[in-house]
Amino acid sequence: MITGVIEWKNPYGYLPGDIYGLYFSYWVFFVCYLVLGIWYAVALYRNREEMMGLQKYVMAYIWVAFVETLIWGCDYDVYNKEGHIVDAVNVFGAFFTASRNTAIRLIVLMVCIGYSITKPTLRKLELVGIIIVSVCYFIADATVQYVSVASAAGAFIDENLQIFVETILIIANAIFFTWIALALLFQMRALKSLNQKHKWKLYKRFALLLVIAMVVAFIAYVAEFGITIAEKKDALFQLWWLWQVVWDIIYLHSCVAIALIWRPQPNMMRYAFGQEIGGGDGEVALDDAQSLDEAPSSSSEAKDAGNDGDDHSSSSDPIKDSASSSDSA
Repeated sequence: MITGVIEWKNPYGYLPGDIYGLYFSYWVFFVCYLVLGIWYAVALYRNREEMMGLQKYVMAYIWVAFVETLIWGCDYDVYNKEGHIVDAVNVFGAFFTASRNTAIRLIVLMVCIGYSITKPTLRKLELVGIIIVSVCYFIADATVQYVSVASAAGAFIDENLQIFVETILIIANAIFFTWIALALLFQMRALKSLNQKHKWKLYKRFALLLVIAMVVAFIAYVAEFGITIAEKKDALFQLWWLWQVVWDIIYLHSCVAIALIWRPQPNMMRYAFGQEIGGGDGEVALDDAQSLDEAPSSSSEAKDAGNDGDDHSSSSDPIKDSASSSDSA
């Protein structure tokens, strides 16, 4: 009996052909998150007095994704040149990938619930539910990520373990996506009923971007399923890495959408929990919030000038004060 190890090397290196494209995609995403992280950090610093809780989570996500793409880029580079993987690096990379995937779902859910946008804190029941679902998803996804890389490198993975963790991952994903959809629907209905048109428009824009992302994901899933059913997977093995990149693009797309729609601006905290006055051309929008700093003094001057026995109610809400000042004038 003869025993031994078989090794082969492609013209470009040791990476298998079905994941070779990921090597370049990781470096592309690395640059994207680096640029996004620098811009967002500068914007947060300039508006640090008005920083929202949600924006801190977005900043953390950007840098987690930045580190994750750097780890995998370096790991694939070593694997391609030397023909072996470093197990410790794979564990570290799986941890950051699972952290990124969990964080983006968590941030999208918090946006849909209205955290830092329509309410300052989460309810206890919401917080407990988010923690449970996030922990389950993180553990399952970290295991799946490690199994994916290890199996691609030729390591033996128990099939029952793969089925179990993928089932947990599917259930956690279903809970996340259902909760996101219901929370977003409820949030938009509530804002519309309260005549908060500017905030409703922001959520409408975000909902449209989410729908586009889900349509792209659905098309990719149908294409992957069709290729598998048609038994064309081996013929198209060089393109198989694209299915993973589709989700990486969706995660980046969702992060950029949130970072831009609710980007750091002056008077952001005042606007977040204020109520818009009016419903037409006179509504107070985020871009008009700069004038709110002068609202209390303007209101006082108007009351002094026209105080001929009329009673005026005071308000601590700067948006209402601004509206009172306009009525007095």
